[in-house]
Amino acid sequence: MRQRFICFLLPVIFAPLTLALSHEGVVINEILAANTSTNLDNRTYNFGDWVELYNSSDETQDLRGSYLTDDPFDLKKWRILRARIAPKSHTLIWADDAPSIDHSNFKMNQNGEFIALVSSDGEIIDSLFYPAQMADVSYGRSPDASPIWRFFNTPTPDAPNAATGELQPSRLAAPVASAPAGFYDRRLNVSLSAGPDAEIHYTLDGSLPTLASPLYQRRFIFLKTSVLRARAFSSGRAPSPVLTRTYLIDEEATLPVVSLAAEPDHFFDDRIGIYVEGTNGVTGNCADEPRNWNRDWERPVSVEFFEIDGSVGFTLDAGVKIYGGCSRQRDRRSLAIFAREKYGASELNYPLFSDKPIQSFQSFVLRNSGNDAEHTLIRDGLMQETVKGQLDIDIQSFRPAIVFLNGEYWGLYNIREKINEHYAASNHGVPPDQVDLLYNDRKIFSGEKDHYEALRLFLLRNNLADPEAYRWVKDQMDVNEYINYQIAQIYFSNSDWPGNNLKYWRPRTPTGRWRWILFDTDFGFGLKDNGISHNTLSFALDPNESEWPNPSWSTLLFRSLMKNEEFRNTFIQRFTVCLGAAFEPGRVIDLVESFSAQIAAEMPRHIARWDKPDSVRDWESKISEMRSFARVRPRVLIRYIEREFDLTDRVSTEVSTIGGGRVYAAGAPLFNKQNPIDLYAEIPVTLRAVAHTGSRFVKWQTLDQSGEDTITFTPNSGQSITAVFESGPSIVINEIHYHPFVGNSNQDYEFIELFNAGVTQVDLEGYKLSGGVNFIFPQNSTIAPGAYLILAKNPLHYHRLDCPVLSWGDDKLANEGEVIRLLGPMGELLDSVYYNSSSLWPQNTNGAGYSLSLLDPNSDRNAPNNWSASPTQGGTPGLINFQEPPTKIQDWMFHH
Repeated sequence: MRQRFICFLLPVIFAPLTLALSHEGVVINEILAANTSTNLDNRTYNFGDWVELYNSSDETQDLRGSYLTDDPFDLKKWRILRARIAPKSHTLIWADDAPSIDHSNFKMNQNGEFIALVSSDGEIIDSLFYPAQMADVSYGRSPDASPIWRFFNTPTPDAPNAATGELQPSRLAAPVASAPAGFYDRRLNVSLSAGPDAEIHYTLDGSLPTLASPLYQRRFIFLKTSVLRARAFSSGRAPSPVLTRTYLIDEEATLPVVSLAAEPDHFFDDRIGIYVEGTNGVTGNCADEPRNWNRDWERPVSVEFFEIDGSVGFTLDAGVKIYGGCSRQRDRRSLAIFAREKYGASELNYPLFSDKPIQSFQSFVLRNSGNDAEHTLIRDGLMQETVKGQLDIDIQSFRPAIVFLNGEYWGLYNIREKINEHYAASNHGVPPDQVDLLYNDRKIFSGEKDHYEALRLFLLRNNLADPEAYRWVKDQMDVNEYINYQIAQIYFSNSDWPGNNLKYWRPRTPTGRWRWILFDTDFGFGLKDNGISHNTLSFALDPNESEWPNPSWSTLLFRSLMKNEEFRNTFIQRFTVCLGAAFEPGRVIDLVESFSAQIAAEMPRHIARWDKPDSVRDWESKISEMRSFARVRPRVLIRYIEREFDLTDRVSTEVSTIGGGRVYAAGAPLFNKQNPIDLYAEIPVTLRAVAHTGSRFVKWQTLDQSGEDTITFTPNSGQSITAVFESGPSIVINEIHYHPFVGNSNQDYEFIELFNAGVTQVDLEGYKLSGGVNFIFPQNSTIAPGAYLILAKNPLHYHRLDCPVLSWGDDKLANEGEVIRLLGPMGELLDSVYYNSSSLWPQNTNGAGYSLSLLDPNSDRNAPNNWSASPTQGGTPGLINFQEPPTKIQDWMFHH
């Protein structure tokens, strides 16, 4: 019934709908659904969207107890607490989802929606369905209280509407510059042009051009780095978008460059500036006095990104906020950039980071390096790099860059992913509205906390020494990832944790498990005087209450898990392996050299701009301290591990590989051709062989368990173990039912079949499927040689098969085609298929009921001629491809 009602109203969406008044003369008079720079709210000092009400009567109207709503099915969505409107007067209600006296609990939709003023008894006073809106162009009655609605190029909040306006909105095209943004030598001549009957106004200080800005009359001659902003104006049409061009004159950049252009007052004005201490701030973030930079204020900004070769990577009109915690006190503050539709684009489509296949971002951070801002400027990025490709942990990508603000050199920053619900979407394929993201002590950043509350309550009531209790916890959280996270933080010697800088998330699905994110680790890696010697293991297990930084709530989970023998043994052996692999001193020192070399050429200019660090020599000394940390920290940690767990007997075990593959010891990957590793003799350890693309595991030499890729043994002194790999396929994507048939429920029958074409059993725990379907294989996901495993949208349709059947959740396969990838525990590409619905591929697999079936696992799996349609409708899940099934299995073998 709801759908029918919406469809009925859509044809009149552009026509305001006004019903009988119960408050005489009060009407919705004007709206601004995309306020980027028109007027600031005088309470929050943000550019919020608004609804203007007007009282056309001769008596004061009191709207207390009435409602404002944007949902025709929820007329009492937001209750008006105070709104006395004098005769022939206006009042604004801010639609910014920040509910208070004059702020509603919803935002306005720029693309058009329903809005209504409703009486206390649920009677509609006034309403309309407004059309799509343009940024900073309002939509209102012309004049006040008139039945005629028009667009106003100059909005009139809390003031009379114009008697003239536009029935249809129209915006001028932006001016054109004769020279593109970029790097130039010495001097540059630039001219501007615009359409007929348009005049161009410009600025050179970063401010938004208005009719009061200088009128363009002749070309510019730029002799130094400058930001040109220009806008076209013409009577009867909305001003054009702002053209922003940064010309970098005589600049030598050894790093990417980010140029920001913004209204100077939006950054530096004492009343509304986001960057200054100001006179309009609040306390917090280690500041006892009110500071503007503590406000959650957003301002419009233009962002231009230049690659090292000088090419323009992207230009983006966006929003900007001050970012971070106590590091806001530093002169060079961190900035968060937000792509929003009202500025022009709801996302940035550009690969900011080469180490992740992420093509679009809703936000990113220009980070000042936090507590490391006056030291090395690489500390947090370096620490996260030490675990990248070595341990399964959620980390932020890192990219140093040079920043200019309104043409002025602003020094070195780090481009980082912003941790919010979109981080989970980009890195794990989870829809943003299905992410539960918490920080510190169960504070909600996004979504809900009920699931974690249940986990915490279970920990308080149960002893995880009980295998059944531990098994339940493993279903609630990714224990393997959590072990990695704890190992990393303890190795880093991060003493601004675990009671702070803690973020954890889960997909809000029945099987979604909690994962932890590394961020803001700047206190680590020797920043503090006792950094190398800090016993962070004991620190993270401390049960005693303290306010900061390790209160008892922050160590509860780790302490509880340590009671379980399986968890404890895995943690000990994995940590020991990491100290000789991921955290091996030579490897980490090489990373220190690489990271410091990236910014070394820029440090003199940065120091000259900010006087922090004190000098280049001072910076080099701080880099040297990081080398010392890398050399000494593993030896210190071994003593702490042995003291904490009363261990003594560490033995050397030689683990090596032959052929194309990698070995994981206790869940941590070893180097290929690994030197001897140290393990504790009294604790069992698991080895796992993972073949590279085009290879398969064959056997373990010297161990009589060659039929499985995963083995557990107790280390003995002088052992030598070799994993043998050979050329040939292992686990392959064997069958894809991507468009079962035409109909509303066709997605229910989608499946992907994996086939073990190797010679040994393979344990898929921790393996991942990515693409249209994003799935992490749970425990006990094993495939014997010559056997199958089915991943299905709805496993109930395939429950009678003689092979494991797992559910991939809410994802779906694309009918038009996409890439499906099978990844190893650390993201190694093991197999991929790029299918599509073009004529090169079997056509009756696209909606006719037949599946896409692999012909030869030894041949190219991306070649269309290596795939054919299944012999029967419904495919052959769990069976040899092209073999006629002996019997029809209920539900999946159908062709109705």
